[in-house]
Amino acid sequence: MNSFQRLQSYIQPPPIQPQPLDELIEQVKEEELLCDPMYLVIKIATIPLVHQQINVDPQVYNIKGIRLSIQNAVVEVQKPGYLQGMRRLWKGDTREQLLSIRPHLIKALKWFPPEKNGNYQEIFACCQKGLEKLLDTYRSRKKHLVITDPSIKTDSHQVTPIKINTTEKENWVSRQLEEDIALIDYELHKTQKRPSDNLLLEDEKRFPSQKLILKSPSQTIEEFLKVKIQKNWDSETITAIANIFRSNNTNSFNPNKAINDYIEKNPLFFLEIKNKLHEEYSSLSNYSIQPRHHND
Repeated sequence: MNSFQRLQSYIQPPPIQPQPLDELIEQVKEEELLCDPMYLVIKIATIPLVHQQINVDPQVYNIKGIRLSIQNAVVEVQKPGYLQGMRRLWKGDTREQLLSIRPHLIKALKWFPPEKNGNYQEIFACCQKGLEKLLDTYRSRKKHLVITDPSIKTDSHQVTPIKINTTEKENWVSRQLEEDIALIDYELHKTQKRPSDNLLLEDEKRFPSQKLILKSPSQTIEEFLKVKIQKNWDSETITAIANIFRSNNTNSFNPNKAINDYIEKNPLFFLEIKNKLHEEYSSLSNYSIQPRHHND
């Protein structure tokens, strides 16, 4: 190998070895969205509307108790009350479901950029307020933790328990919500007319397999999803939903019900998209994941 060839070997990375198809499909499934990203954003945006409509009774309600459920492509905003805990236990809802908000938020901000449409801006701004309400519910609490220190003993040589204040481990869910709020805030107030580098880098990190090319439609997995989901959110529907958020009038009509009427069929629509995508997995023509460019 001469010096030029040696230099080329340093500059050019070795070719990516193809993955077995079954492993590749498992990787793609791990990155799958649970629901339509814009649908999730809109449902979170309705939380302040639900908050306004709650008839606050100190003996029944905790105004900070609004929670979120994500099951089978359906997003449910759960009002506070005595039955909320039983319902969540029966459905298998946990606070860890909130960790799935981030990947959906990334796709929604990328596919529906708020800097290009005032209606998108309104919806994302309301989503940010909804996340703040969720943060009020899930914000960490302080509790006593009893530990024992073997170095501290009484005269009878008994180990003495020590009580200390510590923060619950669930803090990381609250931190995730805070980061979600910050992500929307940055995208709403940035000056450049394109997705931010931070958004694109996080998208690349979370969805590497979405650059894989499907043979029959001759497009990447991301393009397949993006085209079908964007088509579902026509300008008329987005404008109507954004105007309901702008009106913020709970006296003359129920804005939350009006919005849900627009989006109630979305979970079924999204599951149909996923089924079509699953049919395409067996025709994956490019087994190597290509580097992602920030202008896509």
